[in-house]
Amino acid sequence: AARPSSRKAQFVYRFACFTLDDRSSVLFANGRPMPLARKVIDTLTILVEHAGTVVAKEELLARLWPDGFVEESNITQYVYLLRRAFGTYGVECAIETVPRRGYRFALPLIVDDSPVVEARRAVVTRRPLWARSVTAATVALALFTIGSVEGSGLMPRPSSRSTVDALPAKDAQLYGLGRYYWSLRNVPSLQHSIMYFAQVVHDQPRSALGYAGLSDAYVGLYDYQCESHGCLDIADRAQRAAVLAVAVDPASAEGLTSRAMVLNVFAHDVTGSRAAFERAIEADPRYALAHEWYGNLLLVQGRIAQARRQLEIAASLDPVSPATYGWLARAAYFEHDYRGAIGYAQRALSINPGRVETRAVLGLAYQQSGDDQRALSEFRQLMRGSDTEFARALLAGAYARAGQKTSADRLLASLDPRDAAVAYVHIALHRYDLAAADVKRATFRNGLERAFFWMDPRLDAIRRTARPTSL
Repeated sequence: AARPSSRKAQFVYRFACFTLDDRSSVLFANGRPMPLARKVIDTLTILVEHAGTVVAKEELLARLWPDGFVEESNITQYVYLLRRAFGTYGVECAIETVPRRGYRFALPLIVDDSPVVEARRAVVTRRPLWARSVTAATVALALFTIGSVEGSGLMPRPSSRSTVDALPAKDAQLYGLGRYYWSLRNVPSLQHSIMYFAQVVHDQPRSALGYAGLSDAYVGLYDYQCESHGCLDIADRAQRAAVLAVAVDPASAEGLTSRAMVLNVFAHDVTGSRAAFERAIEADPRYALAHEWYGNLLLVQGRIAQARRQLEIAASLDPVSPATYGWLARAAYFEHDYRGAIGYAQRALSINPGRVETRAVLGLAYQQSGDDQRALSEFRQLMRGSDTEFARALLAGAYARAGQKTSADRLLASLDPRDAAVAYVHIALHRYDLAAADVKRATFRNGLERAFFWMDPRLDAIRRTARPTSL
């Protein structure tokens, strides 16, 4: 198809269950953004633009890096990542390799609103651009909006426009991108999500969605970046945004979920948090995050069966959430369902291999089910990623279970004797008297750590002799 020579046209391409938005450089699968780097998306865009014909590697290199020299292996890696992403959804033959020449995109396409045609005969039409840049200034504007509304004593008028479907298309996409980056649950991606949610707040101040997204992102930042040393400003932003989300729409499941979370994390109001979660689920039983976070709260309270049920509902509603599967793995482990824990942990790690706590649960589930070699393998991988006291304690316990007492004692000597994990190692070495003494002097950073300690099946050997009251 003919393309303008003076300026590159931008289009929306659809194939199989995927949508490639060339305007914003995002690839969607079943409507959800996919976690692919910009150069990978650019590679796909070039191939799709020339669908049905071979694109030489030299042309790809020239288009992707016009000002510098790079290795041809970069292209090979990008094509591999694309094929792996497509394969996740059962699409195996999208990109063909033409030996000694290059690559060809081989699937039928829909370009804009044209009918499905063969890729090489696709008809292209121009569509308008709307994308705005989302910068740090946008974040500042959103924070100013929150502060100004509260400072004036006035709240935005309640609105029924609080569902994603009710947002204008541009803001719905921004909100979706915000949720995607938020779902990655690491500091850089959370900061990125704040930019998108801030733009939604700026454009739609009477919708609860932007405020709820901001609150959830700030809760995530507090959890991953600030809990050890405060960050009161982050906590304050999370709470104010949650209040505004409920103020503009008291029936918003998103707003009620954010409100429930800040009540739990910052006010330590478990009763109020549970009530807010239940109202959120009543408002929208299909809001996965409400079920996930409610399940987390129930798990910390020791209501394992109820927690697992909520988490299973969350997984059925959002089947690609690594956090949900990670918490499900933990719940199954606490229930002594090690096979279930292994399955859930593997699913979480297939989506996000960087979840350290989930890899730890996977190793523990292998260990408790008697597969000491796989447990050792998982814990050694943790050690290679970061030689922390947490990883050393897990590996020491695994060595003890595998009969490698010398290796276990060597790692045990490097641990803080006040660390509760020391008790687990002594139990694995059958030193139950020492383990009971470890329990009595153990210190915990927070209630979550304490609750998980007492639910851990590794403690079964001394559970009857060292009750929680001994703490």
